[in-house]
Amino acid sequence: MLLFVHDHKFRRVNGKIYTIGGLNDNVLRRYLNLDADLSIYARILDEDSKAEQWSLIKERVTINGDSSLSGAKLEEEVKKSDAVIIRLPSFLGNKACKLALKYNKPYMIEMVGCAWDSLYNHGIKGKIIAPYSLFITRKYVKNAPFVLYVTEKFLQKRYPTKGKTVGVSDVIITPMTDLEKEQRIDKIRNYKKQKPIKIGTTAAVNVSYKGQRFVIEALGMLKKKGITNFEYHLAGSGDQSALKSVAESCNVSDKVIFHGNVKHEELNSFLDSLDVYIQPSLQEGLPRALVEAMSRGLLCIGADTGGIPELLEDKWICHDKKRLSVEIAEKLKYTLNSDKLEDSVIFNINRSNDFREEKLTQKRDSFMQEFISYAKKINRRR
Repeated sequence: MLLFVHDHKFRRVNGKIYTIGGLNDNVLRRYLNLDADLSIYARILDEDSKAEQWSLIKERVTINGDSSLSGAKLEEEVKKSDAVIIRLPSFLGNKACKLALKYNKPYMIEMVGCAWDSLYNHGIKGKIIAPYSLFITRKYVKNAPFVLYVTEKFLQKRYPTKGKTVGVSDVIITPMTDLEKEQRIDKIRNYKKQKPIKIGTTAAVNVSYKGQRFVIEALGMLKKKGITNFEYHLAGSGDQSALKSVAESCNVSDKVIFHGNVKHEELNSFLDSLDVYIQPSLQEGLPRALVEAMSRGLLCIGADTGGIPELLEDKWICHDKKRLSVEIAEKLKYTLNSDKLEDSVIFNINRSNDFREEKLTQKRDSFMQEFISYAKKINRRR
């Protein structure tokens, strides 16, 4: 049995399992192609609310877990597994690494983000925990026999390993048709005539390090300069109250629109309604949302975080995180004065083609099959 340990929050409604995030059927199929029975250990929250806004898990996988991060049930699952895939960084993932070593289980790490950034930018408690989390994550990654990184350079440099590696994103994109490209290019040529110019971000709205507040603050700065033709659309689940409070204090509540959770199958329609996409995160691996936006021909702006500089042209990167709101405002103002926006859109479309599913699938499957073969050899020797 192949055990996949993922710090994901599934929802259980009337005995059925739903997801509100990236661990949907499309993603799970990557692991079902392997020559092993798949079991997932994650957090499961029981809900009695309507589930229309969530995606039902239809694939035949075993999903175990509970609402807590207790180690007893996880230990039981690791003990009976033949091999373990562990997604880091997360506290649950750290526990799984410790247990895999304890019971001498073959394991592979999926490195999808930075342990330091995710905690250090998350309040005082996070700043206290961040050094230890960085240390322990580096330790587990260094000694892992197989590590899959979602970046090409950033995570590899910060979390090196002695094991076998591959760099492959976990993004799934739908390439644009020729007609869609023509329509997007035509739209960007008429960018300054758009009323309003729609900017957007897709991320949970109750996670502070996703940085939507910096975009809202940037809108407030632009408004003080008389620039009011931008409108910010946020797609993502979670409590909206903190960001609504920021919008009120910046006097731009009428310019900030919350869409709630957008299902994956509806994502392209949401992105196609935008003119600019902003990834203002303080913590990232290689953001799927940004690649998806690039694949739809959006003009994109991003913070100098994680793998974002691996994706965008430098002129669209906000390098000073202490002045992130100011830099976002400057980038947005620049879009109103530039005559070369079309070049950046074409760059984004072409760069996103490096993440087409057929390219990534071949690379990922080959690496995972190598891990499964390795695990079988280890288990035969016992």
